[in-house]
Amino acid sequence: MPKISVLIPIYNVEKYLAACLDSLLAQTYTDWEAICVVDGSPDNSAEILELYAKKDSRIIALTQENKGVSAARNRALQAATGEYTCYLDPDDEYSPFYLERLYNAVKDNKAEIAYCDYVRDKNLLSTSHEEPKYYTDVFDKFVSKALDIGVYIGNKIYRKELIKSISYPEDIKIAEDMVFHYRVMYTIKSIAHVPERLYFYRVRSDSVTNVPLSKKIIVDNFKAAALILKEFKDKEMTEEARNHINKRMTYRFFKFAVTEPIHSEGGARKKEWYAITYPMLLKYKEEGLYQPKYLSLKNRLRSWLFFLANHNRISN
Repeated sequence: MPKISVLIPIYNVEKYLAACLDSLLAQTYTDWEAICVVDGSPDNSAEILELYAKKDSRIIALTQENKGVSAARNRALQAATGEYTCYLDPDDEYSPFYLERLYNAVKDNKAEIAYCDYVRDKNLLSTSHEEPKYYTDVFDKFVSKALDIGVYIGNKIYRKELIKSISYPEDIKIAEDMVFHYRVMYTIKSIAHVPERLYFYRVRSDSVTNVPLSKKIIVDNFKAAALILKEFKDKEMTEEARNHINKRMTYRFFKFAVTEPIHSEGGARKKEWYAITYPMLLKYKEEGLYQPKYLSLKNRLRSWLFFLANHNRISN
């Protein structure tokens, strides 16, 4: 049984997959398995993966019909046999020291999760070793951003026992990692920060963060915020932590309803987007999920004007 299972969801990444898998094969820590799930990819990703699986038995190739990245990650986690798990996006790469450094930070119950820093320029990956730093009161530090833990999964290692029953929401294709991390961070007591740049996050022009605004982006961000608010409403936590959750989720509603339509495409489709986001945001407000009182004074005013203008537009 390997110590670490690396979970890789694969879809439409034939240009990057070989480099991704080569970075895994180059690890200084070698006691791992890679559970790779091809999620109905229409390109040659499956064929590339098969070549690597034939070369190295630690690489396990699974396939499924296209269900989305969350379903692929959930399936990979179910198939994992390691004591610890890491995620690796198929267009990204690990530093050769990634597994070694993160595993050393959590082994012998030093921490339940460890995370490292990541870069968008491969040349900036760390070349020197730094000692981990350990923290408790993880959930409070996570929601308050007292620690820059973030919701990105690629730069973290998890004790599998901790996350084996925590799934990604398969009906949300965007911001699903945020939901996952709120669920995870609430359950843990200790975390380690490895202050080294060990993960290369490739910025792609066709990634979700770089494409124009779409109804899917808006709806999924709304659904993710609503899911977190509902799920954590009755959970025990400090008042400060609850206020931070309300602030962060309220701002996410506001951002994708009010400000993103202005920023996307120079605001050319603002009225078109507002016709979509206004009734949705109004519904969340009536349900008590969108709470403008948690916004800054400036944004509370913008929110009030947003509702007033769109109500008048519809009424007229």
